[in-house]
Amino acid sequence: MPDLDLLGATADPAERLRLAVRQTYAFYESLFGQIWGTYKLQDESPVLASTLTQLGEFQAEIVDLVVAAWMPVLLRSGEARGLVIGLLNFLTYRALRHDGGLSPEQATDRMTEALLHSLEALSRQSRKEAANV
Repeated sequence: MPDLDLLGATADPAERLRLAVRQTYAFYESLFGQIWGTYKLQDESPVLASTLTQLGEFQAEIVDLVVAAWMPVLLRSGEARGLVIGLLNFLTYRALRHDGGLSPEQATDRMTEALLHSLEALSRQSRKEAANV
């Protein structure tokens, strides 16, 4: 289970992101079958639907901590948040593992690189836009 206190206490934005991906993906891997089963059966069970809602709320807390570390540089925090929430989602992890054939370590490392690259690019773009104002 990702440690929100540890994430919040990690000041460096890149390290906070690395930690968030590592902890989130390790959590998904530890409950891979159960989470996938919950997605598949959510329409048949209010309890499972509620479980996914709770998972989404917890994921949103992680995403908020990640994006907050990149502020105030990011002018487009909504875009950054949408990117992080989509790429940290269990279904993305499942696609990397199941469809992409990546190992847990490969999925974690490649996603960390992709998110770092994307957030750094958004930060550069925001600084450029702020300089032109």
